[in-house]
Amino acid sequence: MRIKTLLTSALFAKEGETFAPVALPHTWNAIDGQDGGADYWRGIGTYKIDLPSPTPGKKQYIEIQGANHVATVYCNGRELGTHKGGFSTFRYDLTPAMKAEGNVLTVVVTNAVSDIYPQNADFTFYGGLYRDVNFIEVNETHYDLLKHGTSAVFVTPHCSGKTRVDLFPVNAAGCTLVVELKDAEGNVVGTGACEAEAHSHIIIDVKDPHKWQGMEDPYCYTATASIVKGGEAVDAVTVTYGYRSFRVDAATGFWLNGKNVPLHGVSRHQDRQDKGWAISKADHEEDCALIKEVGANTIR
Repeated sequence: MRIKTLLTSALFAKEGETFAPVALPHTWNAIDGQDGGADYWRGIGTYKIDLPSPTPGKKQYIEIQGANHVATVYCNGRELGTHKGGFSTFRYDLTPAMKAEGNVLTVVVTNAVSDIYPQNADFTFYGGLYRDVNFIEVNETHYDLLKHGTSAVFVTPHCSGKTRVDLFPVNAAGCTLVVELKDAEGNVVGTGACEAEAHSHIIIDVKDPHKWQGMEDPYCYTATASIVKGGEAVDAVTVTYGYRSFRVDAATGFWLNGKNVPLHGVSRHQDRQDKGWAISKADHEEDCALIKEVGANTIR
């Protein structure tokens, strides 16, 4: 099965400066980017991160959940690739570059002015590895970690209860894909299975699904997709989803599951004083609690 390790420290240097320890997540504009002057430093920063030693027989990946806004990634000096865009998760396969021990990940990040959207807005473009960085180990047979930063398991629910699950395994010839759906109380409400292909899908019917009704009743289900090889699950992914339908009417507004729901919202930025974008889960949760407290039911 897969193991995910959160990486929490690095050495960091701006171009031309000496490396110094920092905590991850990190932004180099935490202070100079918060005064609204639009004169904060925009350039290249380099991170050096020690990696765990690899487990024999496993594959290793790096997962970066946010690097603003262009990041080039190296493992032990070997270039793995460049990701453009500061707001999405991306991963690289470390396995070919890994040594038995003493592995170092280098990430060169820039928030310098470029042609990467967006470049001009009413907020600071904080540079750095401002979201979590994870080291992941999986078996040779696994759900595709290089599928554009996704889980490689996609659930399409319909209010009728018809539920389609699309699956993208790798190295899974001869394996069986098994999907188990559970309600919010943990009860199994449906199962399905199929032979593994590069793109497989399973359709499961759920009887009288409990609908997701926004803030009023945010009821969710889970889908756990396993890859079974020789009677043993060698990888599994769990995703959360809800059954709902919606439409927008020019005269009456937004409708959710056939019910008219007036939308009252706020515009939220992902920053805090002296932290910039490198905020904690607790900060995110506090923001959400405050938004709920004022009675909003949407966020831009």
